[in-house]
Amino acid sequence: MIALSFPDDLLKIAQARKHLTPALLAQEYQKIGRPDLPLYIYHIKPTFRDQIVEQLYHLPIPTLSVLEEGQEITV
Repeated sequence: MIALSFPDDLLKIAQARKHLTPALLAQEYQKIGRPDLPLYIYHIKPTFRDQIVEQLYHLPIPTLSVLEEGQEITV
């Protein structure tokens, strides 16, 4: 599970606030070296939700899921 707060076009703001954008997430995810690892996204800023979700689903991460408010994950 990882928080992602800003769209790619707000990269500088995201970096200044120590948050991720979809592009930054993709870079960090590749470092893990486990393409089979499930990835759950939360803490998306409501103002940018549609834009961020669109950007996320263009990433080459097949195990990516965007969580909804109140959604529970059973492990």
